[in-house]
Amino acid sequence: MIIAISTVDETCVLCCVARELSSRLHKVTGTKAKQLWDTWNTIGFTSDERHHRMETVEHHIDNLLTRMVEEEVVLKEKLEANVEGFRSELAALCVDLNVSSYIPPPALTLLELERQLRLEVMQLEKTKHDRMKMTRKLQRRDQALCDLFITTPYYIPTGIVPSEDQIKELEEHVSALEAQKEKRLRVFRNDKTKIIGFLNDLERSPDTSFERNVVCEEEESFMLTTENLNALRDLHDQLESEQKGNFALAAHLRERLGQLTTRLQVPAEDMQQFYTKHTGFRPKVIQVLKEEVARYEELQRENMVKVVAAARLELSQLWDKCYVSKEERDKFSPYTSDEVCDELLQLIDLEVTRMKEYYEDNKEMLEKVARRQRLWLDFLQLERNATDPNRYFNRNCNLLKEEKARKKISKELPKVEQEVAEEITVWEKQYGRRFLVDGVPFIDFVKRQWQEHHEQKEREKEQRHQARIIKTEEELMYGSKPTTPSVKRRFLTPSSTLCKTPTKIRRCGNDTTAARTPRTPNSVTRSRCQNTNTLSLFSPICMPPRTRAAYKVAPLHKNKVALTGCKSPGKPFGPLSFSVINQSRGVTTNYKNPAQQKSTITRSTLTKPVFHL
Repeated sequence: MIIAISTVDETCVLCCVARELSSRLHKVTGTKAKQLWDTWNTIGFTSDERHHRMETVEHHIDNLLTRMVEEEVVLKEKLEANVEGFRSELAALCVDLNVSSYIPPPALTLLELERQLRLEVMQLEKTKHDRMKMTRKLQRRDQALCDLFITTPYYIPTGIVPSEDQIKELEEHVSALEAQKEKRLRVFRNDKTKIIGFLNDLERSPDTSFERNVVCEEEESFMLTTENLNALRDLHDQLESEQKGNFALAAHLRERLGQLTTRLQVPAEDMQQFYTKHTGFRPKVIQVLKEEVARYEELQRENMVKVVAAARLELSQLWDKCYVSKEERDKFSPYTSDEVCDELLQLIDLEVTRMKEYYEDNKEMLEKVARRQRLWLDFLQLERNATDPNRYFNRNCNLLKEEKARKKISKELPKVEQEVAEEITVWEKQYGRRFLVDGVPFIDFVKRQWQEHHEQKEREKEQRHQARIIKTEEELMYGSKPTTPSVKRRFLTPSSTLCKTPTKIRRCGNDTTAARTPRTPNSVTRSRCQNTNTLSLFSPICMPPRTRAAYKVAPLHKNKVALTGCKSPGKPFGPLSFSVINQSRGVTTNYKNPAQQKSTITRSTLTKPVFHL
């Protein structure tokens, strides 16, 4: 019903348009016909001529309208043909592009329909063109990468337009190949650089075609296939292994050379010059090292005794570093063997190598034990310093420093012992074997050292006690030994000399011979010199036998001062002291050095030489 009403309305509209067109044409033709008629009347055409001309005008108008109708009909047919063609193209494009068919909006005129279909066809053709262009571009890149890797390109059926999903998959495939290319190219460049370095270190040139292709050709010419990369890696590993072998051989030769030169006591400056001149591990250097080792081995055979002694010293040092027990050392008979030969030296060298390997394998634990031992030795040194009576006579605050060091070690030593014991326990659990120090576990080693230290202190204490007992017995039997107090340096004047107390001066009599008195224990013999006021003190057990030769004239100083050589009491061969004697006043002053005497003692006070026992 609605459609019928719409059709009627459309027909009415068309009729109105036709009547309007007819009215306009009638108006235009009527106006023009009247003008023609008036013109013809003015010209004076006859009635026949006017009718003839009127027919001509009518014929022209009819032809014109006929042509116009024909042209519009052709346009209509063309539009209809275009619509049909666009519909066909749209259908084919929708199939090629794998999209749904286009359905134009309803109630469109022929011209609008043709224009709408044309625009849709143009859009789909552009989409198809873009897809094909992208596909061809990706396929070219894919083909180049596949040629480089020698693999099969991504397959897209020919003769069809790829879908968006296919183009996306192709793009991802190409991106993956490009990433793989960059990765393989980095591997190739890295391995190539290392291979060139290996060849230089090995002093070799590329031998095979593959090696020449890697080293000499451009990067683009090398096919980054899996097989080529595997072969490149094998070549790299082979050359690296050879380089490491040369490096290890050179290190071994240098170590052997150092061992030989140390044993042969070759000057270090000469060896330093040799090592500076022959560095690295290239074949030429290795050959020179081999020749040098052979030369020193020949010298070693010529100096076998000296070399064996040096090897034993090196082994002893390694034993000390590894804390090898005395029992284990004694088991190694070549160390104490009197025989000197190549076989003995080889056995010692094998033991040295074994101990070096043991030290390197357990270096961490041995260094910790060595740290504890250093603290222990510092502790023992402080203990010895504590028993030294001379430690009080110093001007460098050594007592304060020792006390600080003692406190520090007292705190640090137990802590370090505990840490080392715990780490050794962890180490033993990890490696499943015992860690021995001097042939015993570390805890037993520490306990033994502490026990020996306490026993040593007890022995020293007992020795001091026995020494005091013996000294007391000697004093009871022979008398005590008086000690000479140290005389402070004083700058005395004659007046001060006269003011001295009798206990600080020696008096000399006028006798020329020494008077002897009976000597009894616990007493001091006083011997008086004749014609002098000097008093000498000696311990009874240190008195030398008296002879006539003991009486000597005391020499005079350059200032006419009498110098008497007096032996220290209890020390028959002790240092000499010099007595400055003022005879007129009966005063004797002792000086350790003649330079200490002052000009306060005048020459007039000296009257005659002094005799002294």
